[in-house]
Amino acid sequence: MLSLTRHIIPALVGPSSCWARYPRIVGAKGARLAQLQRMGLRIPPFFIITTTALSHFKRREDLAVAIERACTGLQKKFPHFAFSGEWAVRSSAACEDQQAHSFAGLFATFLRVPSAELSQRVVACCRCVDSPRVRAYAEGGDLGARPISLAVIVQAMVQPHYAGVLFTAHPLTHDRRNWYAEVVPSLGEALVSGEAAPVQIDIDATTGQIFFSQPIGLPLAVVHHLREQAAQIELFYKSPQDIEFAVQNDTLFLLQTRPITHPFARERIIQDPDGTRYSDYFFAERFVEPLSPLGWSILAQAIEQTAFRDPLRFLGYDELASSEKPLLRLIEGRPHANWDAFRKLFLLIPASLLPADKRLLFKRGDWAHGLFAERMRRIPYLLVRLAFRDDNWIPARHLENWRLFENSSSPDLQTRPRLQEMATLQRSVHQLLSLHRWSLLFADFFYKLLQEFSKRFVKDEGNSCDQLLMGLPENKTTQMNLDLTQLPIDPIPAMNPAWEQFFRQYGHRSASLDIAQPTWRENPLQIMASLRLHQDNGEKRPRGGAWNDAEERCRQRLMSAYPLVVALALNKCFMYILANARSFAVLRENQRDLLQQILAALRSHYLERGRRLQEAGMLDQAADIFYLERGEVDALEGNVAGETKETIQRRKAPQERRDARHSGRTPTAGRRPYKLTGIGVSRGEVTAAAYVAHTWSEALRVPAHAILVCPSVDPGWTPLFARLDGLILEVGGVLSHASILAREFSLPAITSVPAATRLIQSGDLLYLNGASGEIRLLGFSS
Repeated sequence: MLSLTRHIIPALVGPSSCWARYPRIVGAKGARLAQLQRMGLRIPPFFIITTTALSHFKRREDLAVAIERACTGLQKKFPHFAFSGEWAVRSSAACEDQQAHSFAGLFATFLRVPSAELSQRVVACCRCVDSPRVRAYAEGGDLGARPISLAVIVQAMVQPHYAGVLFTAHPLTHDRRNWYAEVVPSLGEALVSGEAAPVQIDIDATTGQIFFSQPIGLPLAVVHHLREQAAQIELFYKSPQDIEFAVQNDTLFLLQTRPITHPFARERIIQDPDGTRYSDYFFAERFVEPLSPLGWSILAQAIEQTAFRDPLRFLGYDELASSEKPLLRLIEGRPHANWDAFRKLFLLIPASLLPADKRLLFKRGDWAHGLFAERMRRIPYLLVRLAFRDDNWIPARHLENWRLFENSSSPDLQTRPRLQEMATLQRSVHQLLSLHRWSLLFADFFYKLLQEFSKRFVKDEGNSCDQLLMGLPENKTTQMNLDLTQLPIDPIPAMNPAWEQFFRQYGHRSASLDIAQPTWRENPLQIMASLRLHQDNGEKRPRGGAWNDAEERCRQRLMSAYPLVVALALNKCFMYILANARSFAVLRENQRDLLQQILAALRSHYLERGRRLQEAGMLDQAADIFYLERGEVDALEGNVAGETKETIQRRKAPQERRDARHSGRTPTAGRRPYKLTGIGVSRGEVTAAAYVAHTWSEALRVPAHAILVCPSVDPGWTPLFARLDGLILEVGGVLSHASILAREFSLPAITSVPAATRLIQSGDLLYLNGASGEIRLLGFSS
């Protein structure tokens, strides 16, 4: 027996022991397994070696004797269980199998262990805690360098005819109405390792209907029994569950249960070898396609400083803000941010004020742990440091700072910037992004405030915030699309005055924020192709004036619903909130337009340098300069042409591979779900064929009246919207660029659909509801 504080904890406990209720004693897996047995569910006999046990046993022989006695006791206690003489030895750490961190596959599991080898396997299971991969995972997450306490479960082996796993929410879509199971004959080890192709089972949690992907001998009654027990488990734990089970002679055994890891963790997080986690969520909406080394090197330092290090310093995370390790990384051409830093930036914002996509992102268990105390520590830092370092936290002051910057920083796009002007343009990028971080925050805040005010006081079910912000004339992207519809299709745009005027205003734009992408003035064919798509569907254009009608309707309802004095006060509040919501919604789009002006000037400069380097024999072609980083270009004078060309060819190879495999995303093999859910961002219902695109060039081939499915959409893609009947995106929220512009075109749209480009294939027949966020796959493409 062991002494821990004032309590005596046994080294080995059974599921009925009071100690089996505490994860710090028996681990998370052991505590759940004991709870399932207390609920009356059928569990193979087991006992748990507690987290303090191994220090209690001075010799290996003592451990072997204790385990042998426990096994003998189990066999006497369960005379009706068919003991095979083999055992399963599993880890059970207090920190594993959580929604935030699963430790999946990192701890040791041994199956079919004979009784004589149990003690050796238990010791081996405990030693895996000190493995480099476990330590890296723990330190890269929220656990830091704290020691991991491990318990060990010793469980009688079932000799199953079938084994499998059931998810009480679809593991890819997180739809809680669509349960999903995979079953294989014999042991479930073949399912986990991927050695056996499983039979897939869809279970409609609402109706109880069961669909098999192919015939299997598993009795339907057993599946119904499994569904009933799974519903009981989910109700108890109040979260979707991942349940392992086995079937022996038509008898169902439950082997373990754990929360389902949120699909975001699988889709959008990459872990370094050292355990640091990086996510592309912050960037996925902003950078649709992989970036060139030069394009990223121009933006990276400014983004890291303004979007991450400065805000972290405001919040008092000085160590993280001053870390020498980069907070941003380019992984396969796609920018990723340190996940821990990204998460901390939203710590102070109440869940009710977060946009819908951020609420979905942060609704995991690690978000609420110690949240109140952490907020109390950070608020004083924020108040003191903002007061003395930045006045942009005052909305009116921020708008004034933006106007001053806009008037002084618009580059002259008709002339190529001289070398001495490059530093000024680079500083302009930094200044613009330092303003943009506040614009994003205010846009989300005032949109939420307007939404809540409209629900509470206007009470106009036929109206929405979207209509109040729709068709605003100051939005340059909306105006660009309207101007585009007025242009003639001319085979030589340069000879047409209307086209020349269009390029003077919008020629700096492109389909990406990467300076390696040609602008519309450089490559008129891409915008002409968009114009043809517009004219194919000329009746669908951005809506103008909707905001005016919606505003008048809201004001009339306020004046008629309340006494005059109250109505006047509410109307004044409404107009203040509405004015700010409109200002910052437009600012999000217009700041991007100015950024593209600056990037177009930088592109012009670097292309000229590339031509000079080509003439000097340093580059094979001028555009190869985009495969070099900014510092490498500046240092080229002392470089060797051969070394430079080798560097370029080395970086071109992965880019070509990415292009060949559509950015690494391929359709999901096997059975696909019939229903998907996301965030409805633009109302409307439509049934149409899907078209999946990952790049601008692919999107240009979208058929008329299709539903475009892609990871995200750049504002430069919006000329395509006239051709579409619907839009589905993997990332984004209500105020993302794509969402705002989809509403301008009255285009039904849904965002934040995990793995949409893999779960949907071109040619699938879809039903899309832009209000509820529901997608149904009515017919699969062959």
